[in-house]
Amino acid sequence: MAGFERFSSPLTYAEHKFIDGTPCDGRGAFPVGSVIKFEIDAPANAKNARLIVLSDESGHVSELEMAQNGRAFSITVDLSCDGPFATGLYFYKYVFTAPDGVFEMHRRASDYGEEIDYAKDGFDCAFQLLVYKKRKKYPEYMKNAVMYQIFPDRFYSSGKTKLRGDAVRQYPGEVPIYPERGKRFLNNNFYLGDLWGVAQKLDYLSSLGVNIIYLNPIFKAYSNHRYDTGDYMHVDEMLGGDKALSHLIKQAKRRGIRIILDGVFNHTGADSVYFNKNGNYDSVGAYQSKSSPYYKWYNFKKFPDDYECWWGFKSLPRVMCDLKEYREFICGKDGVIRTYLKKGVSGWRLDVADELSDDFLASLKDAAVSEKDDAVVIGEVWEDATNKFSYGARRKYFQGAELDGVMNYPCRGAIINYLKNGDYLGLISTLRRIYGNYPPESAKMCMNILGTHDTERVLTALCGISSDEKSKAELAEIKLGENERKRGIKLLKMAFLLISTLPGVPCIYYGDEAGMEGYGDPLCRGFFPWDAQNDDIAEWFRAVAKIKRTDEILAEGDLNIRFADSDICCIERTLGDTATVSVANRSEKTYEFSCRAVDLLSGKGGDVFSIEPLSAAIFKIKRDDSYVVYEKIKREE
Repeated sequence: MAGFERFSSPLTYAEHKFIDGTPCDGRGAFPVGSVIKFEIDAPANAKNARLIVLSDESGHVSELEMAQNGRAFSITVDLSCDGPFATGLYFYKYVFTAPDGVFEMHRRASDYGEEIDYAKDGFDCAFQLLVYKKRKKYPEYMKNAVMYQIFPDRFYSSGKTKLRGDAVRQYPGEVPIYPERGKRFLNNNFYLGDLWGVAQKLDYLSSLGVNIIYLNPIFKAYSNHRYDTGDYMHVDEMLGGDKALSHLIKQAKRRGIRIILDGVFNHTGADSVYFNKNGNYDSVGAYQSKSSPYYKWYNFKKFPDDYECWWGFKSLPRVMCDLKEYREFICGKDGVIRTYLKKGVSGWRLDVADELSDDFLASLKDAAVSEKDDAVVIGEVWEDATNKFSYGARRKYFQGAELDGVMNYPCRGAIINYLKNGDYLGLISTLRRIYGNYPPESAKMCMNILGTHDTERVLTALCGISSDEKSKAELAEIKLGENERKRGIKLLKMAFLLISTLPGVPCIYYGDEAGMEGYGDPLCRGFFPWDAQNDDIAEWFRAVAKIKRTDEILAEGDLNIRFADSDICCIERTLGDTATVSVANRSEKTYEFSCRAVDLLSGKGGDVFSIEPLSAAIFKIKRDDSYVVYEKIKREE
């Protein structure tokens, strides 16, 4: 078939999948040392073919002759330092000669996002290949993990901590204070949630299936969000201080729950032991004197008031992360990374990873895995992490030295847009691109999110009105109507099932399982409604999380999009001769199929199953029978 392209070898194997006969680009990431076979079916009159390879890092172009066998052309390549494919990112295409001219084979846009096409020149639509180094020890606990993100001030208050003198008290049920136009917004309003409180709710989290807690920043800071670090070496007193963290780690470990911290290393607070703009610390900060030991950490354009800061916020002076002294402070033997790993945390989520250099990220990762060989490092990256271009450079996140995983924002957006608007083309294209481009090991360690502290609440995103051209004051008053909320809850259940059955770690943003609403920061950061939880959503999350925690196929299986249109989608994971098939029906009609299967949500086996309107289901099926579900749904279209 013209346009079909395949990798294969005794060491690795990946084949282009088919969706309604349309080729897709399949797997595009292999570990260094693999031997892969590039193969194409060319037009019948093709006389010869070459594989043209562009190294993204060096710009070097290699031309490799392909062997012909009938209409097929192929070449086997060793992905090693001695060949054209050493560790790095590459783009490639095929060039073949026919009686009517010389043509290139590459990708082009199609109804399903991408398909193979022929063109005359250029690498704009070339295939992508990432050659990466595998880490020595894989964090096995990530395979069947369920993560829970907690904004510490907003989860639960133990009553053990006191409000700081210059802070403003807020109470459960109150809308978070939001900025008004023309007024200074200090972010100094606190609900007094603390780490003692998180420890008191560990049994609740365990009941949800959670075995990893990701904490937003906990270090001493002025603001409630604590992205303006005041002192990396101490937990904020309003969160219970260092003792509360030690207690939480100990109690979590007893329940098999790991803790991951938020690392903010691109900037500090202006009100910090390092900068000390307000003179609140005993140290001599960089703002106070050029003789400060921290002065070189910052980029002063004109001392002391004109300095580089994060996105123009003067409260967040930017740190020179490649400075030797700063890197030693963060990544050294007694640095921040190792100190907290020694205390018992299991890894780090890195804030604004694209603003940290590749060298800094590599040093941080090395420090983490040297201290704890199964530590995990996850970056805040909003785009495709294999080819992201930022600040004038292509990033190397997934080439093996930097990040284990990233926050899966692309798939979040695609799932929400599909369930809300029926955009199945975007869903297919995004899933194929992300899981085709990512190394399988990296895909399994990505945080599969539906909402975070930086986004709208998922219920609001699924069914709320647009926030465009509306003030925070207006958005604070908007709530879902009864019918909107009922529909939104159904869509939320579907979204959580889909995000949980993709490769990666489903991550629950605190309160989503309770039915919290809210537009963007700070309205998405309300206090957990302990007295007004939605038990229906929570029970669904528990049931899905249980499957994720126990199903071997969801931990290790290959991914395939069996079918998707504006009404329904089927996503398959396969391992050996068994398949796990997830079905989300966003339409108003019922779909039925006949096939021997087990409904994993109910635990019941049978031969006939129905997928009701606005619902989702997940089945265990023999791999050879899984097409029955797909074909039946397709015929009903």
